[in-house]
Amino acid sequence: MPGLVTGLDFVPLVRGGYYRHMAKRDVEVWERFIERQRLAWLGVAYDVALGGVPAVPMAAELAAARPGASALDEAAAANAEAERALTEGWQYSTAIKVDAVLMGADRLMLVEVRPWAHAGTLGNALCYTLVAQRERISDLPLAPMIVCEGIQRDIRWVASQLGVQVVEV
Repeated sequence: MPGLVTGLDFVPLVRGGYYRHMAKRDVEVWERFIERQRLAWLGVAYDVALGGVPAVPMAAELAAARPGASALDEAAAANAEAERALTEGWQYSTAIKVDAVLMGADRLMLVEVRPWAHAGTLGNALCYTLVAQRERISDLPLAPMIVCEGIQRDIRWVASQLGVQVVEV
């Protein structure tokens, strides 16, 4: 899965976790969701990074492809591990960060959490799901979800038209 930068490390859906990419107000909304829905889900993965700008060929790989390596090329080869970490860090920093991925018995939900859902919230949930489908992160069906305190009426209608589940807490 080349586009799944961080992996899917599922943990039990309990309050008090470390929600790396959620703002303080998002956490308040998320923990209310957990209180009400934790029994409906088998687990959750946080800080899921998808896509991103893939690493360019590293100097060491380029040097190895040329006959007659120079001392500079040998130095680049010796520094290959540092370069690999740098390029992987670049891909992570440019990747899409999903707030949470919920595991159900028959599907994964890619979740965007916001106190007040707006058009951008809807776009994020759809984007997460489409990129995850492209990257084939799971054999289970994938679907978008918004968890929020409130949502504008027009955005709720658009979400229903696009198959985005909205959960208000």
